[in-house]
Amino acid sequence: MNVLHYHVHILTVPDLKMSEELKKNHCVSRAIISELDETHWLVAEKHIPDIERQCARMNIPIKVIIHGK
Repeated sequence: MNVLHYHVHILTVPDLKMSEELKKNHCVSRAIISELDETHWLVAEKHIPDIERQCARMNIPIKVIIHGK
């Protein structure tokens, strides 16, 4: 994908319901740069630690696909 740049990664949420719940969170919503589809988003790298903490609190599993891997 030519849209990916450094410090921008793909966040994957395994479930649509969890995805909708997560988008309501202020920390996550400000980190989203673009939605690729309902469960895949481009997020800014600097917000990933905050997102991981929020997801741990909400018991939502996520996967971050790091640019270039």
